[in-house]
Amino acid sequence: MDQQKILIACYNLGRTHAEYSRYGMKPHFLDIFQQQLLGQIACIEYENSKEMEETIIAFIHFNNLIIESFLDSYSQRTTEIREQEKIVEVRLLEEIL
Repeated sequence: MDQQKILIACYNLGRTHAEYSRYGMKPHFLDIFQQQLLGQIACIEYENSKEMEETIIAFIHFNNLIIESFLDSYSQRTTEIREQEKIVEVRLLEEIL
């Protein structure tokens, strides 16, 4: 698994989802995503409880990496969008005045 490729993909995904924030996409949906995947992992039949525990811990670490990268880029992009909207508003006001 190439961690750098995963981080780049998550970064791009976060920026893409930020574009949908005006339509109701919220970062807290990631919590729902994590809960659902943990539910699926819990349904897997494991050889023993140690294997299950290791799988859940690995998933949590992996998921945290994904979510951190996603949230960073989501936040960065939403800030950029707000700044661009302010610039447009200022230009419109300047044209009016």
